[in-house]
Amino acid sequence: MINLIINALLTGAKKSNAKLENIYVFRDWIVAKSTHYGMCDYIRGMQNFLSKEQLLFFTNIYHSLNRPVTDILPKLLSSENPVELATGWACLSSALPEPDKREILPVNSIAPFAILAKNMTTSFIGHFYEAEKWRTKGYPVNIIEFSPQEGDIHWNYSINILKKSELVFITGLTLLNGTFFEAIKRTSNAKIRVLLGASVPLSPIFFNYDIHVVGSTSIPNIRVMLPYCIRGGANSSSPNAALQKCNITCLNEIKSLYWNYKDTEKTY
Repeated sequence: MINLIINALLTGAKKSNAKLENIYVFRDWIVAKSTHYGMCDYIRGMQNFLSKEQLLFFTNIYHSLNRPVTDILPKLLSSENPVELATGWACLSSALPEPDKREILPVNSIAPFAILAKNMTTSFIGHFYEAEKWRTKGYPVNIIEFSPQEGDIHWNYSINILKKSELVFITGLTLLNGTFFEAIKRTSNAKIRVLLGASVPLSPIFFNYDIHVVGSTSIPNIRVMLPYCIRGGANSSSPNAALQKCNITCLNEIKSLYWNYKDTEKTY
């Protein structure tokens, strides 16, 4: 079913007629450049991560430079190899039309919802800094994971918890591991769903699939970002001005929530 979203995104990418200008492979993510920069996380636990065949892929991908992005995407996005898949999503993000800047909310995707999470049953599909922080404060927060930490709930046993959830944060890695539509199905009673992470293309297409907020990350200053990434830096501690938080929403009340939020704490 994820092909429904991929095909819709590809339609937007084709309009830009973008060519792949460059690609960067780092410890924690892949960055691609066509019309702008796009990025994607790895799923490290998947089979064949950095196998001999995968290392050969890195050699071959550079032969794709200066080719139309949409020519190389079908093979990458259908791959079961995590690095090829991440490369495909990074390239796709880099070729999509950027939303109207007036519609972009440049704040942390999660933090403005703290005022709601105090009283709403909240679930995070994926382990986020704010989830742990809110849970420690006693908020009604559940953390759902494939590799759960202490206090988390395994994805396989999350059906009943997710069905009761009103506010749901969904990691963009669900787009890569094939669980996105199952996450939507399990959260049938959610009032607000937020899809977020560096792997998420900043596109309103997700509003057609019961997502209310799309939270992504842009790279406004590649000169600041590259030296940091080359030295093994992680997303959670990136230097100032290297990354920009970006959100779009289809709900006016959430726009107000974001604009009224005072971002006093750096969370990535």
